[in-house]
Amino acid sequence: MKIVWIVLLAVFAGVTCQADQVDDLLRAEVEAQHIPGIAVAMVKDGKLIERKYHGLASIEHGVPVTAKTVFRLASVSKQMLTVATMLLARDGKLDINDSIAKYLDETPSSWAPITIRHLMTHTSGLPREPPGFDASKIQSDADVLKSAYSVPLASAPGDQWEYSNTGYFALGEIVRKASGQPWMQFVRTRVFATLGMNDTTAADFGAVVPNTAVGYRYTAGQLRHAPPQFALRPSGAFMSTLEDMLKWDAALSAATILPAATLDLMWTPTHLNDGTSVEYGFGWGLNKINGHDQVFHGGLLPGFRAHYVRFPEARLSIIVLANSDTVNTDVIALKLAAFHIDGLIPKRTRIRLSESTLDAYIGKYSWTPGLALAITRTGEQLELQIPIGGQIFTLFPQSESVFFSPEHPLAEFIFTKDAHGRVTRVDIPLGGYKATRIE
Repeated sequence: MKIVWIVLLAVFAGVTCQADQVDDLLRAEVEAQHIPGIAVAMVKDGKLIERKYHGLASIEHGVPVTAKTVFRLASVSKQMLTVATMLLARDGKLDINDSIAKYLDETPSSWAPITIRHLMTHTSGLPREPPGFDASKIQSDADVLKSAYSVPLASAPGDQWEYSNTGYFALGEIVRKASGQPWMQFVRTRVFATLGMNDTTAADFGAVVPNTAVGYRYTAGQLRHAPPQFALRPSGAFMSTLEDMLKWDAALSAATILPAATLDLMWTPTHLNDGTSVEYGFGWGLNKINGHDQVFHGGLLPGFRAHYVRFPEARLSIIVLANSDTVNTDVIALKLAAFHIDGLIPKRTRIRLSESTLDAYIGKYSWTPGLALAITRTGEQLELQIPIGGQIFTLFPQSESVFFSPEHPLAEFIFTKDAHGRVTRVDIPLGGYKATRIE
């Protein structure tokens, strides 16, 4: 009997130690990143091992984050729309290799080779955003999509991977046509209601949804309200709670929403026309971190960040929801995962470069049409500001061409110089980004 108690005490001590580590980590991140409110869950081997809430859903009214706090999921929603698409495929209502012209009216002839598969995998060649999209207006998906008809394709369908919210506007329209009902309603009835996700709904910024967190951003040294976005977009469609996201994770793990074979297909890297493999599936990012596979997606909308990641080999899932768009939720998820996966975060060594050498990297770099990264210098370090959310990353050199950031332990920033030694480009392999210097 004494041995049993010793074992139980040892187990309890280990759980308590880890819980303390998680609390310490979250408190540190809340302070360092100026996070108003955050909800976090960790599932290991099918069991919930951590569920934490820190901070406020509404600073003005002193409302704490709870199990019922509703956060906007932003692009984490893409996986839910692709699951709905695959349900329609199982119903025989569509084929993912169908041309989208079969479902969309009056599409230009250049769109005919685009398939539903291309939309889900961001290989359609469609622009990142439809030119007619206006976050301040409520518009029909069809009208927003038609605004992209006159825009030339960036590449032939299947030739390149380029993130495209336009493609998910098209996917929403296809779900509507194939199901005979608005995509919001179809996803709600066939996915959320089936799984008991009763607090998950479309992210209509104009609707009154009980327990919805207020969205903030940290800028100019203070927390401010994020600008409202009234438009409802299929690419960032849904809002949910931590409790409902745990139901979503359980359904994926048990393959109750779709068969395991279908989920495996969705979690398989995409192959381009030339056979090149791309680290993206059907609404899911796919890559390895220090040899560990991860299946994941992040989300960003004004006032909100979300990150959901699964490490299949470790049987570990992590959900992070926050009501600020300047929070690195992916970094928090990574640090939480490191408690359970040895060697997940690489060790890096900083070298010293002179201020004059660092000045060569200063400038603006075109990231995607209309958006540019800005690199500046403060003392002996570079700072990179991204155009969405205004986040700033401190860059430390580990060589003259490769920099790393303490704000994101996995990110590398690789600079390319021309024959004259002038910096011309920065690549960020973690996100698949290539930015060309314009100033």
